[in-house]
Amino acid sequence: MRTTLLHLLAASAVFAAAPRAGHPLAQAARGHLSARVFELGLDANHEFALKNVHEDEEGAHVRMNQFYRGVRVFESEAIMHLREG
Repeated sequence: MRTTLLHLLAASAVFAAAPRAGHPLAQAARGHLSARVFELGLDANHEFALKNVHEDEEGAHVRMNQFYRGVRVFESEAIMHLREG
């Protein structure tokens, strides 16, 4: 019981720190992917949702989960490196 409670507390801390879909970097990444969806061999039924953002001194790494018609595509994500400028 105690281990389960500790896991729940740790998980809630991770989710609380997770970036929101409205994060400016998430919006930039989503716009980049949307503009190139056909170049990537996808169609209008594909969408991307924010997984996480990691910022460092060189810019930011944005990970997006891929969805097809609202269903998450198993083990599929887009990873983008964004820099200012």
